[in-house]
Amino acid sequence: MRSAGRVAGVCTACVRRPRARGEGVAEPQTRRSFFAAAGLRIGYSLALGRFSLTPSTQVAARLQRSVLSLDDAPVWTTRAPSERSG
Repeated sequence: MRSAGRVAGVCTACVRRPRARGEGVAEPQTRRSFFAAAGLRIGYSLALGRFSLTPSTQVAARLQRSVLSLDDAPVWTTRAPSERSG
């Protein structure tokens, strides 16, 4: 069995339009906001015969924060950076 490894990197981008809905409050409302993030994913691929093992990690920075408010007071805010491994 022969093994060979390879490192790869790629720039990532994500654009979404999430929706939040209030329940159990005097005046429930549903709102949409804008979500965008940009980042980098780095991985290493190790070939093992017919299969491969490819661990990777991703780091992304949100380009805009989302804030949920109740009675004009912020009750939840997205974190600034995010990271994910897989």
